[in-house]
Amino acid sequence: MQARARSVHPAVLVFMGVIACGLAASAAYVLQRGRSPEAVSPTPDDGLWRAPTPPQQLALDGSTRVWAQQIVSRQSADGSFSAAAGAPTSGLDTAQQFTALLASHGLGVIMPADLQLRTLAALDRARMQSGWAGPAATLQARRPSATATAWAALASAYLARHSHDENARQRVRIARDVLVRAQLADGTFPEDLGSGGTETSPAATVMAAWALIEAEAIDPASRSTTAPARERALGWIRRNLSDPVLGGVPGLSEQALWIVWRSRKTLQDRSPDDAMIATRLARVMLTRCSPSLDPHAGCARPTTDAATPWIPWTALATAAMLQDPQDPFDATTRASLSALMGWALGRFETERTEILAGDSSSLAVWLFASSELQR
Repeated sequence: MQARARSVHPAVLVFMGVIACGLAASAAYVLQRGRSPEAVSPTPDDGLWRAPTPPQQLALDGSTRVWAQQIVSRQSADGSFSAAAGAPTSGLDTAQQFTALLASHGLGVIMPADLQLRTLAALDRARMQSGWAGPAATLQARRPSATATAWAALASAYLARHSHDENARQRVRIARDVLVRAQLADGTFPEDLGSGGTETSPAATVMAAWALIEAEAIDPASRSTTAPARERALGWIRRNLSDPVLGGVPGLSEQALWIVWRSRKTLQDRSPDDAMIATRLARVMLTRCSPSLDPHAGCARPTTDAATPWIPWTALATAAMLQDPQDPFDATTRASLSALMGWALGRFETERTEILAGDSSSLAVWLFASSELQR
């Protein structure tokens, strides 16, 4: 069936660097961005998922716009964001939600200039000597966080990708260098960057690996600095995706799998072990859900998804694997994953209102996923 070509209204991205972290004076940058209609090749009617269908695309686009508006409406007057209503704002939440908004901007969602300027200023204030501040009850209790620093790198990388501005690239380098210095000998990262921490955090390691991938992609000239740290982090992730410490955590394992495939696609970073990892994680994901071939069938939702929403990360990981020309799956597994993909994409529409009313941290993950799935 021939999918209808679509266009997106131009969006204006205004970047003004409010540099309070040792960079040069502020600068203004205006980017007129739009997307021209793209021809879509006919998709074989064999029931296998290869890309969002026109109805799925329409649902993703609707959710993206509604969720982006909701996050914008929750921004504090000083430009920062919090994880939930009543919670203190933090560098982590500000950077995470800014990244999600920037991802949606790439699809034509307009980001007001004042929102961008306030958010950049808030991120500057959240920067500490050893990284960006994670959530804390008071300003005095703030600690530099690997996860917050990774999100700061990602926000700057997405901003640089849209604006092509050197100030944004420099912000990526600053956050990247913090992460490289904090990496432990086995390739992992501690969450607390303020006290020479040596305790591995799987979640922080996954986030740092993602940040290093994007930093290397946005600044190829720095590969000699970034690549060794990125390779060590991804090496640990690949080894432990077959272990309960990572592969047994709903949401986090799917996010880690998507990040491995992100590196494969973005940096051509392929490992002989990837086929085994994909096959094993596919079985795990299908066991967690076990959908029927009916894309509207139910799925057993785990109760451990509060910290990292597993449905959007499952959708991203499954899409990445199914769209990989070298996917290792047999016909039965491919059909089952396609059914899982149909079910997961359906949640972006049927749970739109519930997600909208939820906490901002989870909403940002859903917004990021809905944006990425349309690319």
